Amino acid sequence: MKRLLILIVALCTLFGCGKKKIEYDNPTGQIVNMSDFGLADSKHFYFASYDSFFELMENKQTVIVMVAHYGCPWCEALAPVVDKMCDQFGYDIYYIDTQNSANVNDTKGIEKIINACKDYSTPNSDGSAGLWLPSLIYLQNGRIIQIHEGTVNTHDAHERTMTEKELARLEYNLEKEFSALTVE
Repeated sequence: MKRLLILIVALCTLFGCGKKKIEYDNPTGQIVNMSDFGLADSKHFYFASYDSFFELMENKQTVIVMVAHYGCPWCEALAPVVDKMCDQFGYDIYYIDTQNSANVNDTKGIEKIINACKDYSTPNSDGSAGLWLPSLIYLQNGRIIQIHEGTVNTHDAHERTMTEKELARLEYNLEKEFSALTVE
């Protein structure tokens, strides 16, 4: 019996007990200047448009897409924590700036993304589909598996910066989300 238990533990260690490891697809293309977010030295954020979001899905990419813009206080609070997680995991991510000239007038593009995300995002107060900013959209083999909206529930970015406890909770949540992305 003891040998059987040792064999099971060894097999689970070697083969991950049935969990399949998925390769993360680091972005290519144009690096976004994130200095407005206090991240002048960051090389983790790559430009994406609404259309390129759907190309990522069609190409079955496993990536993280951040939808945000400078001037949104929650976006400004989330970006440095995302940058830290990117350092920790060795990931780069796509960044859709909703106020970028390529996106700001593309109402059909954002509507398509909202529709694609509706099963994973929090609806608007009237019950209609919405996409709260900031959002981290986790694509695994081209499928949306999760969306992280905002920072943490107790944080009102219009009122104050995050407390140490809220920041720790956000880091914990993102660490779990980043880890889960590459496991099937």
